[in-house]
Amino acid sequence: MEKNKALARRKGLAEAEAEADGLREIAVRRASSITPKRVRWLWAPGDAGDGRIPLGELTLIVGRGGIGKSTLLAEFTAWITRGGMKGEFHGKPRDVMYVANEDSLEYTVTPRLLAAGADLDRVRFIGVSTLGRTAKALLPKDCVGLAKYAQENGVAAMMLDPLSSDLDIKQGTGQEIRPVVETVRRVAETAGVACIGLAPPARPPRPTSWTPCSAPSNSATCAGPRWG
Repeated sequence: MEKNKALARRKGLAEAEAEADGLREIAVRRASSITPKRVRWLWAPGDAGDGRIPLGELTLIVGRGGIGKSTLLAEFTAWITRGGMKGEFHGKPRDVMYVANEDSLEYTVTPRLLAAGADLDRVRFIGVSTLGRTAKALLPKDCVGLAKYAQENGVAAMMLDPLSSDLDIKQGTGQEIRPVVETVRRVAETAGVACIGLAPPARPPRPTSWTPCSAPSNSATCAGPRWG
């Protein structure tokens, strides 16, 4: 972990120095040098091509509080851990990383997963250990560790419930949030997992039972699929 941190610091310092010295140069790749890859769908409920949640991307489920976003996330977790989600792993139960920094694991999250029928042995609640003390995982601070764990343990998805409570930010401005969300997206891409985050709408909801999909308070500008 310390080696990863040191590498990240050195890389960041080198980029900052290069920018300050005017050493940034245009890098060009011909399209012919790119090998196309098929999109792998964690969830593809319909016919071929009718995918909803891709692997290797960040997907946001957007909506106001109280409409059942966390319940839906628990249902997804149950499908994945039981092999019931139609898509890349249909019929193949897989593990899920679950970052829940807001609700109680004992009183809320685990009972919700039980009610959905999830295989609890395949659900990994994620935190961090600092000097022997347990703390909550924060983004982007712990992104390197999250990607490494996902790769080494064959995880199919990482749930962020909600995404906003996992961000290590101060003011919550778009300028501050966008690079963090892009870093989370790179975690999904690097590890080949589906990152699924819950987010509130950017604007006051309309008086309907479900809030139309929209960008959540600047955080969705760098993300992949969004629906709500």
